[in-house]
Amino acid sequence: IILLFSFTIVNAKGVQTKKYNHIVSLTLSGDEMLLGLVSENRIAGLSGKINEKVDSALGGVLFIDEAHQLYNKEDPYDKGKQVIQAFVPRLENDGEKFIAIIAGYTKEMEEFLKFDPGLASRFQHKIIFESYKPQVVAQIVVNILKKNKIEFNEKYVKAVAINLYDQIPDDKKSNARWARNYAQKLIEKQLSYCAKHPQFPRNRLFNEVLRDSVNWQIGG
Repeated sequence: IILLFSFTIVNAKGVQTKKYNHIVSLTLSGDEMLLGLVSENRIAGLSGKINEKVDSALGGVLFIDEAHQLYNKEDPYDKGKQVIQAFVPRLENDGEKFIAIIAGYTKEMEEFLKFDPGLASRFQHKIIFESYKPQVVAQIVVNILKKNKIEFNEKYVKAVAINLYDQIPDDKKSNARWARNYAQKLIEKQLSYCAKHPQFPRNRLFNEVLRDSVNWQIGG
């Protein structure tokens, strides 16, 4: 996973040069936000959407997660391109009024930056986060389950989570996000099992859920 910054926050001496008071966040990993930004047919409408977000971020930080989903090189009619074309001039003209941070999978973000030279030139500061070890991801899953008062065999949960996460390609691993998604699905399935089989112990039912989970497709 990579974070790209549009503006240097500190000077050469490490002293903060400006104070930014708020964060405006966009998450492009879900259909709802993608539809909200790119479902309209008119360029003016699309430009207005992203310009509204930039306006609200002036004096602060605009954070766009999974930004690469705005660009689909396989789709010649991809309207996300129009959003990018509206966004670049704001980076050019208002770049000192706000910080833009875009994040996503490293490989996809590299392709995303190639779409418009203005993007690459405006995001020259980067932080790359290495993928978590499967053992770390498994521990996050365990912590979430404990927080939700789920009865389970910790050793069994860790073994399954490690095995599942280890099978994901490195450029698709989303660290804690995957752990949250997996744990949430375990919890949802556990509640469903308990509702259908109230006569069985909860920890026994959870083992059934775990066995089923080896066939799940857990997105990041």
